[in-house]
Amino acid sequence: MKFSIRTDASYVIGIGHVMRCLTLADEMRERGNEVQFICREHVGNAVKLIQRRGYKVFVLPLLLTMQEQSNNISGKEENLGSKQIIDAKETSKILLDEQPDWLIVDHYSIDIVWHKYVYSYCKKIMVIDDLADREYKCDLLLDSTFGRKETEYDVLLPSACKCLIGTHYALIRPQFAELRHEAEEKRKSRSCINRILVSLGGNDSANLTSTVLDGLKEVAWGNDIEIDVVLAANAPHLTDITSKIKDIDLKVNILSNVENMAEIMLSSDLAIGAGGSTTWERCVIGLPSIFIIYAQNQLTIVNNICQAGAGINLGWFNKIEPNNLKIVLEKILKSPSNISLISENSFAICDGLGVQRVADIIEEQELKSSELVTLKQVTLEDSKIIYDWQASKGTREYFSNPVIPKYEEHLNWMKKKLKETEGFYKLVLYKEIPVGVLRLDKIEKYPDGYFVSILLADEFRGKGIGYLTLLLARKTFSNKKLYASIHEKNISSKKLFLKAGYEYYKIEGCYINNIDD
Repeated sequence: MKFSIRTDASYVIGIGHVMRCLTLADEMRERGNEVQFICREHVGNAVKLIQRRGYKVFVLPLLLTMQEQSNNISGKEENLGSKQIIDAKETSKILLDEQPDWLIVDHYSIDIVWHKYVYSYCKKIMVIDDLADREYKCDLLLDSTFGRKETEYDVLLPSACKCLIGTHYALIRPQFAELRHEAEEKRKSRSCINRILVSLGGNDSANLTSTVLDGLKEVAWGNDIEIDVVLAANAPHLTDITSKIKDIDLKVNILSNVENMAEIMLSSDLAIGAGGSTTWERCVIGLPSIFIIYAQNQLTIVNNICQAGAGINLGWFNKIEPNNLKIVLEKILKSPSNISLISENSFAICDGLGVQRVADIIEEQELKSSELVTLKQVTLEDSKIIYDWQASKGTREYFSNPVIPKYEEHLNWMKKKLKETEGFYKLVLYKEIPVGVLRLDKIEKYPDGYFVSILLADEFRGKGIGYLTLLLARKTFSNKKLYASIHEKNISSKKLFLKAGYEYYKIEGCYINNIDD
């Protein structure tokens, strides 16, 4: 599949929208899909960051200065940098050339007006949102807000739109879930505060970091404290903060272009942060947090999180004084057991596996039903197309024998294979079009079942066809064990078989799908 993502970053918008879109983009790309971005060239944009991650970015020019935007654009469109209809026309020109299967939109300044205009230029639209405050025209909507109810979108969406609601679907990088167990063990054994993470948005255009540092230096800690401040390399107040820490009698580290945020959160005992997308990352790691509200969309998130006992709400950013933070921190120091309780409640909010769930659902939406995938007996007439599939460079590198055979050798093998009385050798059809082959072989090593092999044409990978094919194999041989051997570097195949119910058994050195109950 091909995905286009329309999102923005700026000093006003922040970088959270781009970061969660990158998380989804990475997952879809790893599954064999093509992903590209469409972003406007705002001041403080993240175009170079996206490009460094290996994605093509179509850049919409910033035609108006900030003052001109204020004079010519009102309401939510102000953060779009143009009128919605102009942005929709610019985006549609790109979509007309690129022909994506999915357009993913993550932007609070875009609503049904924009969606209707671009809808005919893509096959499906997915919207990522946190507000539930406007009408949308889309096929799939994701809102990972903790405490959000699907009914809040009842009058805002087409009846056929599928909703993914709650932190179960939060778009979080895999590194966080990978460290979750380690974090659980660490939080159990620690109730004191030695290291603090200050993360108030990559840009922190309000320079709240300075206020927080003023509050931290006034606290009677009683032990050595280390502070990690995360700011983007182009943050407008980075120079001021760097100068300020020279006068603070605390160890302060300024971290920019951070690639290991999961490890940083794991090493921290307390976070002071905004209520944006990093909220769910902190929950996965069980990092106790003091929240500062930066924007209206964070209000519901922070209120619900804190009511669940998973954080402390310090209030709106423009009302924060150093003394406010000092009072809260000294109260925490007097009751260190509260830290453990907040951590425990945080773990319960989010497990960090949302991006895999969302990607699975996108694939399932693409297929709509398993009836689109069927099986047909292979014949000798299929030799050439099967040869072309298995000779593909991207496929052959994962074969036990990576050397491509001569066509005559392949043809002789096919003739022999088709004479076998045991086993199963089928063409995989998608919408009646041959797209791959499924083999189940009887071999001596696995007398109680079949050895499974699946091969798909390059252009049909990443559509969920492999998953549905494995389900058909399981259904056809429901009374037999199914075995599979997967090349150690073939990550996408490993994920496919695990998703289809296979488990890896280290002793046997293979993946096994046991007999259905």
